[in-house]
Amino acid sequence: MSTITPKKYASSLYQAVHGLPHEKGTAAIRSFLKIILRNKDGAKLNKIITAFRQYANEQEGILELNVTTAQALDTKTRELITAHLHRALAKTVVMHETVEPALIGGIVVRYGDTVIDGSIQRQLAQLSHSLKK
Repeated sequence: MSTITPKKYASSLYQAVHGLPHEKGTAAIRSFLKIILRNKDGAKLNKIITAFRQYANEQEGILELNVTTAQALDTKTRELITAHLHRALAKTVVMHETVEPALIGGIVVRYGDTVIDGSIQRQLAQLSHSLKK
């Protein structure tokens, strides 16, 4: 018997529940969980949930990204960043914010395997490295 990957489970679940009314979607999820348990794949459940979220976001043109700044963003700045990233990436952007004072200033954006580091901390590290040469 071949093993089913979390990504395959996730895409199958998405196809099964996408567009269903709440009651039918809930019933489909219950059936899906029974299949996972019957296949003895319960240990994969966290990975399946993560894969489902990623797959659903891809299908619906949503990009979840992590934004780290030295201090909390005000509403206007948050809206400007979201609008800029929406235009640049042609996706609906969902930002998860983290405050990390060690950055000193600037912003670090992470999504997928991409990191855009515009922090003062990184700029100072680069300057320090240049001066050591």
